[in-house]
Amino acid sequence: MYDRVIVATKGAHPSGQKANRLEREDILSDLDQSLSNLGLDTIPLYWLHRDDPARDVGEIIETMNEACSAGKIRHFGCSNWRAERIAKANRYARDHGLKGFAASQICWSVGFIPPERISDKTLVYMDDAEYMWYEKSRMTVAAYSSQARGYFAKLDKGQALTSASVYDNSVNRRRFYKLREVAQAKDVNITGAVTAFIASNPVNGIPIIGCSNAEQLEDSLRFCDAELTCEEIEYILSSK
Repeated sequence: MYDRVIVATKGAHPSGQKANRLEREDILSDLDQSLSNLGLDTIPLYWLHRDDPARDVGEIIETMNEACSAGKIRHFGCSNWRAERIAKANRYARDHGLKGFAASQICWSVGFIPPERISDKTLVYMDDAEYMWYEKSRMTVAAYSSQARGYFAKLDKGQALTSASVYDNSVNRRRFYKLREVAQAKDVNITGAVTAFIASNPVNGIPIIGCSNAEQLEDSLRFCDAELTCEEIEYILSSK
């Protein structure tokens, strides 16, 4: 099975001492540490964990291509970068005959989070503007929090929700009933419908799942090949 595994890891995350860590020395230092920790000569996919909008994208692209040329990574992606910055970076790469970002990670799920409930402003969430760019560009989106932190599965199982859940609102309560309706029609669990929302979306999405125990992992994998139609996705998102 190991020949089917692609190793990916992240670097350049802000630290307590340094809010932005996208200087060449920061990136390459983190990369070397990852290679040592993983016991690898090459990392297939390396993510930059945050952006620094004040830093020139050309400098960042040059550093990542330096790492590619050295054989330390094969491809690289970005996490929590806005679409306009990704587009600018990949334009620079194209104009200079270099590799650009191969994929992007942002927070995206069928669950709606009111903007005022987002406390960490360095995180990037899928909104209408981001969605339009990804749909047009066809760049792959690796969606974190793709299961809305288990919100819909907990509702389906009658489990208690934490009072601090950013997903517990009238929009998501409505979407829950639609998800359950679609899931029952397809004979899959609601978790399968939630992840299928990403995997079947017109935007080229890959759901990242985060499980804390074997039961949750089994629940996530049971119907991981479930598919939704565009009409079903539109129905789930509709306000009617």
